[in-house]
Amino acid sequence: MMLSRDNSSELRSPDVWTIALAVVVGPIALVVASIMVAHALRLDEDVVLGFSTSAALGALTIMRPWWFWQDHRARWARELIGDRATIGFYLLVAAVVAVVSARRELVLEDSSHRCRQGYDSARDPHERYRVNTLIPNKIPSVFSGSESSTCENLRERGLLER
Repeated sequence: MMLSRDNSSELRSPDVWTIALAVVVGPIALVVASIMVAHALRLDEDVVLGFSTSAALGALTIMRPWWFWQDHRARWARELIGDRATIGFYLLVAAVVAVVSARRELVLEDSSHRCRQGYDSARDPHERYRVNTLIPNKIPSVFSGSESSTCENLRERGLLER
């Protein structure tokens, strides 16, 4: 069934409550879904959240819904550098977040491997304690720069069982 232009109630933009609900529920749903996927796949939560955030930013940039593209920050960027450059910048930001997330996953995998090797070669409790306090790599993070996780932290987070 086609919408007629005479029926203005069907063609009007969403009301403030619908937008507010989407602005509040959308990010919460993204975070909750990311955490659930991370736990189901035994991945780091920050890695999955980084990938899902970059995918969401890329999709919103390409689809350009009015509530995203007409936001005051997007309008400011579009006025400053133009539509195409703003699209390119947003896609570049999404790509950088995805690359940092991928790098984080690779470093976490390497750290987990080093910790597992250390635990396997530990012959007594003292050596096991040394492995617990070992910091195999600085782990990059989109949200906090980098972090120093010990083998004990990785074990407690379940990242050594992958």
